[in-house]
Amino acid sequence: IKYTTGLYVYGKFGITSISYNASNTKAYLNTIPLAPKTGGSNLTYNGLYALGKYNSSSYTNFDIAELIIYNSFLNDSNRIKVENYLHHKYAPPVNLGNDINISYGFCDTTLDAGNRFTSFIWSTGATSQTINVDSSGFYSVTVTDIFGLTSSDTIKVTYPKINLNDTLFCSGSAVTLSTGLTGSYTYNWTG
Repeated sequence: IKYTTGLYVYGKFGITSISYNASNTKAYLNTIPLAPKTGGSNLTYNGLYALGKYNSSSYTNFDIAELIIYNSFLNDSNRIKVENYLHHKYAPPVNLGNDINISYGFCDTTLDAGNRFTSFIWSTGATSQTINVDSSGFYSVTVTDIFGLTSSDTIKVTYPKINLNDTLFCSGSAVTLSTGLTGSYTYNWTG
């Protein structure tokens, strides 16, 4: 059994898994099964896991980051564990970090998904690596990594809350208003 196409994608990294067994050979690219071609001869080793890409129109110019060879046939569960290991080692999922609680101020906060991804889509509709936010809420991003796989993360941003209640008072009487904010703020009251 041989695989003539699909083991690597030109100019892109991929995790290629090949489980060789005389009667049951299987190949995968980024966890997607590949169809074998006819011909070829039985191979004498049982498992190959490669992380790399080819850089020319033939399969002769490769960048290979890691190669793992097993001396026994791995079942699907163990194969997936190896693929996940390689995926998370070379392209860990997006992580926006801990929730952000801003105790003072109302300036923009920058959220950064990281520069190791090929595309971004934020809950705001932005498609950049970073976004600036200026209000409390939940913000999420879905990214695509170098293998073409997606991951997502959500972060909660909390700004100080202004607590102003409607207050009725008679003309000529005094009223005390409080925002509930602590710290040194400059206020511009209108009314």
